[in-house]
Amino acid sequence: MRCARAFAASLLLWSANVAAEPLALPTPTPMPGGAGDVTEATVAVADAPSSESSTQAAPARHQIYVWATTGPTFAYDKAFWSASVGAGYHIQAGLAPNVELAHTFFNSPTMWILRPGITWFVPVPFHPYVGGYFMHWFVNGGADRSGIGFRAGFPLGPIVSLAITYDHAISCSLHCDAWTPEISAGVAF
Repeated sequence: MRCARAFAASLLLWSANVAAEPLALPTPTPMPGGAGDVTEATVAVADAPSSESSTQAAPARHQIYVWATTGPTFAYDKAFWSASVGAGYHIQAGLAPNVELAHTFFNSPTMWILRPGITWFVPVPFHPYVGGYFMHWFVNGGADRSGIGFRAGFPLGPIVSLAITYDHAISCSLHCDAWTPEISAGVAF
């Protein structure tokens, strides 16, 4: 438990430090002489990748995204149904700190699940993603549990994606794992 809290605290501090770093862009210098002169500054700007090609390779930096998911959850040797909502912030290099709140129902015990973590969007055109998170199960009528988990997914289009989450409770001897294949819809703005 202490290790998971330390991990979550260091993750939040790291993401706050990374997000606080200013974005340094080269400033074009005025060209001396006539229009025919070519300087190093103009060559460097001409060789820089366009914003169109960089947005195809990875999600835009400094962009908020939100999503909602649903799917079956398998925990406590039972099947549940799960629905969740989440929000994140793309910072740089495809990294996005985020938080998700999920609810499992249609079986007992019902649970609320909180998952703060970080996701990495792989810099390829179809944006598959992987991530890790700290999780806490608020179990209705049972003992709450904390642990770690991971997620992985890939988009089917601009809004819908298929994903899976896996939770593992720490300091647990029985019913320590849950996994959820899910369909997700999300937007970025």
